[in-house]
Amino acid sequence: MKKLLTILFAVVLGLNLSAPPVAYGMHEDVPLVIGADSCATSVEFDDYTYPVVSIGNQCWFAENLRSLHYANGDQIDNALTADEWANTTSGACAILWENTSNPYLSGNQDTLDWALQTFGRLYNFYSVTDDRKICPAGWHVSTDSDWIELEIFLGLSDDELYLNNSSTRGAAVNLGHKLKDTQLWFSPSLGFGCDGIQSNGTWSYLGYLTTNTRMYGPPLLNLLGTGRRIEEYYGWSYNSFVWSPNGEQPVWRYTLAHWSGLARSEPETANHQGNPVRCVQDYSMDIDQDGISDDFESAGCTASNACNYDSAATYDDGSCDYCFCGEGTQWIDSLQACTVTEAALTQTCGDGTYWDEFAQACLTIETCQEDLNGDGIVGMNDLLELLTSFGNACNTELATVEVACGDSMNYNGYDYATVQIGEQCWFAEDLKSHHFRNGDSLINVKTNVSDVVGATFYTALNDTILNGAEITLYNTLVFTDSREICPTGWSIPSDTDWHELLVVAGMDPEEPPTFGQAQGDSVSIRLKSVEYWQDISWPTGCINAPQGLDSYGMNIVPSGYGEYRNESNGPIDNIEPWLGAITYFHTRDIYQGALWLRGFPCNDAIINQPFNIDRNWHGAIRCLKDTEE
Repeated sequence: MKKLLTILFAVVLGLNLSAPPVAYGMHEDVPLVIGADSCATSVEFDDYTYPVVSIGNQCWFAENLRSLHYANGDQIDNALTADEWANTTSGACAILWENTSNPYLSGNQDTLDWALQTFGRLYNFYSVTDDRKICPAGWHVSTDSDWIELEIFLGLSDDELYLNNSSTRGAAVNLGHKLKDTQLWFSPSLGFGCDGIQSNGTWSYLGYLTTNTRMYGPPLLNLLGTGRRIEEYYGWSYNSFVWSPNGEQPVWRYTLAHWSGLARSEPETANHQGNPVRCVQDYSMDIDQDGISDDFESAGCTASNACNYDSAATYDDGSCDYCFCGEGTQWIDSLQACTVTEAALTQTCGDGTYWDEFAQACLTIETCQEDLNGDGIVGMNDLLELLTSFGNACNTELATVEVACGDSMNYNGYDYATVQIGEQCWFAEDLKSHHFRNGDSLINVKTNVSDVVGATFYTALNDTILNGAEITLYNTLVFTDSREICPTGWSIPSDTDWHELLVVAGMDPEEPPTFGQAQGDSVSIRLKSVEYWQDISWPTGCINAPQGLDSYGMNIVPSGYGEYRNESNGPIDNIEPWLGAITYFHTRDIYQGALWLRGFPCNDAIINQPFNIDRNWHGAIRCLKDTEE
């Protein structure tokens, strides 16, 4: 009987029993690189070479992971019995049918070899979240955010992104079919078990997948009906589960043979479920937008006429040496010539004089500053000239230096990263200044009781959520103060400025601001930071908060928002509960006495709404570079 089942098993799968097992999922007539050509064609890891596929801006393994080792070389527990698998609290992996109770498959090494070569391995959630990592260096287990980016690229609608346990999710765009392999998908006939095997060994084959999947383009991820392990093995050839965790929260994608959609599931716990793993290349930034990943940028001299020109350098680090310039001269890029240095010019000026760069001449050093009219005598006329300007305010604005967008911007002793997004240049981090532009200090609301009226700031060092980063929020009076909080040449953005940013990030330019409503679904995730967003059920209702993609380098972090009153009997802090779950940016627009806000909550939305100007409420600031009129 066992021999008969083996023959039937081979006939249905089309196997040649006299030849080595064949690994399906590799299509020589289908290009491995689809879309951008930014991915390598293959990656070697743990003595196996994985094909790689490029989809949109992502690089994916085109096969399931099969590694038996963590990235540091430690071996992953394997070959566990059903009881051992159900009770382990460590990372573990398994080959389909390994140590199964099925008498027809147990102990058949040829079958196990074929299963490994075709389907890779199944990994429990302990191994997926192990700090030693199961994907190679520079790669990671595909996350919920990775899958969302992939699904958006393939046409999934915004309202379906977080739809759970629905077979129709993405069905309208054939999301499941686009990702499936064209082979080894079967569906059990009525009365069959989930693994498609009945005692008589017969099958019902869904042939339309082999012929019709090509209608949806090449099988992008070559997903196979690998099934899963929960002590025993279930669903082989009939369904496919792939890990897509959201931090420590287990999440997976799954599809069935006859589904055109791709479901998403967030179980409460799934540490002992064994699913396939797909690795995704770590996200690579290109801050200067020169088309070269920051991971591959190389500093050096990029001037071809310099003596130390480095052809491999991708950006200039200021080290160029123009050795042909003589002593006392220096190379000036704008002039493309050697010019005399200021030090050399100063040496040419005689005693009592100095070189003035603006006048381009040697000027006399003033030794008697009290002689205001320059007649050589300190007299009544000098006193009268002083009295005419007595009481006038001095210009104490802090000097700023023009910087190219993408370079750091020093303001009040802190270096701010900047980023070019579309036609706009933004601070790539929240403002932290405790002073106005002219140097006047703001009031620290945490050290002054609330009867102090004026522009205040709230600051905290958050160790648990933002890894010790300083959070600085400002009350609404800061935004209406004429002294300005951003540096010279920069301003608090208007609501229109935010709208322009969102359009660049993918929002429909015709989508109008809606008072108090969410706007720009699936756009905020491209502007949020890739970490720090927390699951906070109260007061935000955030469960399984998605991390951002930070596709443009805006790096919006959940810095909180809310009311802070420092009463005489102790503070009332309504900001702390919101840290990690939301951030609100005040704009400089006032409408009917209310200040406009742009909010980024923990879900995938952007809020546009007015708020009363209350001096106890504090929000974040991003500075935007002024544009020339």
